[in-house]
Amino acid sequence: MLGIAPMNRWPTWRALASLVLLAALALVPGCGEATSILVRVTSSTLRVPADVDRLDFTIRGETTGHVENRSFALTEGWPHSLSIRPGPTEANRVTITVQARHGTALVAEAMRTEAFVRGTDLVVDIELGGGPPADAGPTDGGLVDGGPRDAGVDAPSDAGPPDAALDAARDASSDAEPDARMGDAGCLHASDCDDGVACTNDDCVGGACTHEPDDSVCAVGSTCDVMVGCPPRVCASASASDDGRFCNGPESCDGGTMTCVGGLDPCDDGDDCTDDRCDESADACHHTTRDFDRDGAGDAACPAVGGVPATDCDDHRAEVVPGAPDVCDGLDNDCAGGCDSRSTCCRGTTQPCTTMCGTTGERTCGITCGWSICSPPAETCNGVDDDCNGACDDGVGCCAGTSASCTTSCGSTGTRLCGSDCAYGACVAPAETCNGRDDDCDGACDDGFACCAGVPSSCTTVCGSTGTRSCSASCVAGAACTPPAEICNDVDDNCDSVIDEGFSCRNGAIRTCTASCGSVGTQTCASCEWGACTPPTEICFNSFDDDCDMVVDDGCPSCGVCPGATTVSAPGGRYTVTTSASSTSGSCGGGSGAEATLSFSISSTSDVFITTHQSLRDTVIYVRQCACVGGPEMGCNDDANGVTSSALALSDLAPGTYNVFIDTKTPSSQAITVDLFINDATLEADRCGQPFSLNPGTTTLTGNTCGYQNDYDNQVVAGPTACPFAAGGDAEDVLVYFVVPTARMVTVSGCTGTAYDQVLYLRNNCVDGTLGAQLACSDDNCGAVSGMCDSTAASSISAMLSPGIYYMFIDGYGGPSCNCGNFSLAITGL
Repeated sequence: MLGIAPMNRWPTWRALASLVLLAALALVPGCGEATSILVRVTSSTLRVPADVDRLDFTIRGETTGHVENRSFALTEGWPHSLSIRPGPTEANRVTITVQARHGTALVAEAMRTEAFVRGTDLVVDIELGGGPPADAGPTDGGLVDGGPRDAGVDAPSDAGPPDAALDAARDASSDAEPDARMGDAGCLHASDCDDGVACTNDDCVGGACTHEPDDSVCAVGSTCDVMVGCPPRVCASASASDDGRFCNGPESCDGGTMTCVGGLDPCDDGDDCTDDRCDESADACHHTTRDFDRDGAGDAACPAVGGVPATDCDDHRAEVVPGAPDVCDGLDNDCAGGCDSRSTCCRGTTQPCTTMCGTTGERTCGITCGWSICSPPAETCNGVDDDCNGACDDGVGCCAGTSASCTTSCGSTGTRLCGSDCAYGACVAPAETCNGRDDDCDGACDDGFACCAGVPSSCTTVCGSTGTRSCSASCVAGAACTPPAEICNDVDDNCDSVIDEGFSCRNGAIRTCTASCGSVGTQTCASCEWGACTPPTEICFNSFDDDCDMVVDDGCPSCGVCPGATTVSAPGGRYTVTTSASSTSGSCGGGSGAEATLSFSISSTSDVFITTHQSLRDTVIYVRQCACVGGPEMGCNDDANGVTSSALALSDLAPGTYNVFIDTKTPSSQAITVDLFINDATLEADRCGQPFSLNPGTTTLTGNTCGYQNDYDNQVVAGPTACPFAAGGDAEDVLVYFVVPTARMVTVSGCTGTAYDQVLYLRNNCVDGTLGAQLACSDDNCGAVSGMCDSTAASSISAMLSPGIYYMFIDGYGGPSCNCGNFSLAITGL
């Protein structure tokens, strides 16, 4: 009886047929050893389950003729395995037949003869080829007429001697699952009934297991117990322990019980290169050259012993032996040193080849030892049709290196390139052509040509207005520029040399008118139509209702304000006043000519800065509190900063109402520009109410912005005076002013000695940062400067300035750090 372990899917050893159970090992009485043949079945041409859905195994013992059959359904791919173990009825050579079936049809068949090697898990690989066996004649004992059943079996697992390394490899590949057992509940085969008792003959009769005792297995005079096996034999001495059998080794007496000493075979000579056989009848051992496959030729790796020649180049395959015909089976059958030497190629081998489309494929030596057609490789991303199906890089993307048309973001037809990763890049717009469309997606129609085909374009007329001219289909602009119709915009639009003709007035024009209360008001032209007559603001202390609200001197302060004074509210600004006959004079400069007055009121301690530098007239400035005549004088200045104009800075001015006198030294009436700025009291140079003065000839200004307030920001975000960063100037700032008596270029540079992210900007009106009032701005234009917290943060400005007063702001950028610090400015032009 043979022990057969379940068929498994290699290498996971998962059983495929739950009804196939194992027969336990039944070796010779004594000590057992690991002995098996592991059959691994695979195929390179048959698919599971499309071509094969079942494997049938037939195991025939050559000594006893005992046959075991197994059948397994297949649901997973190759390989699959079956472990065969020796039983008491067969422990020598076996013939293994494997049939691949699809339904009831036989697809392929292979046969091998192997021998059990005691203590060794032998691995046998069988390759199944496509197509049924070639035997069309009657059955002849399990063989195919004219040759072996399968010429396509694999090369042997091991062609050399069973050395220690080979034994270890075989042990690692043996059946790793424990044998299952059905017991007496039911059976299909005798192998299902192994009860693990060495002295019983187990069989399957009518679906039930039987266990017949065999006393011959036990020691002489002992009987077999079907439950526990051979009973121990009581002995009185060591000499009495001998059971009279030579081939099961010597016995010894231990505590009155006969035991096996190490399970040693008395004929085992310890030489792996010999086959050892025990002759019980003659009490003798026979040793011959190891011949695993029993083909009459011993292993060539061993010395010749006992008359068996050592000439077999594959001692695991009986069909491989010197003198055998070299047939097409992928083996060196005649041991002459060449596989399938009489054929075109060695069955089962492969080699590279050139496909019909020029790529490198592979061909296989088939079951007739002829080359198959060249099979193309799988498609890869390389710009080539690898698999010869007529398509480049199909299945992996686009064809690498090629281009294709595409629709751009502006609707034109562009191109996109397939990259080395077989993925298309961005759609590239085409070059612009003259077609009345934006081809290159830059937002401009027919750019690069004179005009957009068919679309009228703007042009400048002879009078400077914006007219239109035609554009031909070939993108040629018409010669004539047609003026537009006249509109209300203070411009001669239609080029007839008349501005805003057909309208009542020109926008922005102002004329005097008589208000409803009899005061002299003004009318302003808006949308080329005169507006209503607007009364003037109330003039204090003139006993007249100027603003036509039926209240005389309403809103005037309780203390006296000079009649006609220009009222200023914080933070002040730039004002133009007209001087008239003098009624007062200050304590300095002797100003006794024509004068003008301004007034302001403050509710908290404040700094006030007043200057006439913008006009550069010979003026005197003085300030009195509350009264126009006789009030206390708060300050007086004549000829400040080296010029005839004046500047007066009042620090920490107490709350109250103040009159500012702009006096001259001539009696003639004239218009004078006055800067008057008011701020809550703070540090000098912190705000417009108390700026720091740069005297003529100053070349260096140093200081530190930390500790000052963030009062002013760069406001200009467009135009020629814009800084590159619109949000600049949002940090502590220092304010200085200087006077230019004649036109000149002034430069202020912080490129050296500045230790923070600096922003510089220049204005001609301290509180006005709009375009026109801001004359220059710079942020980070000094390039890389070492030693700074931001290596590109230093700034410098240059401007060509007309005569007048200018305010320079030393500011910081306002980012998360580096906003204030030491500065050192180099100044030229003062």
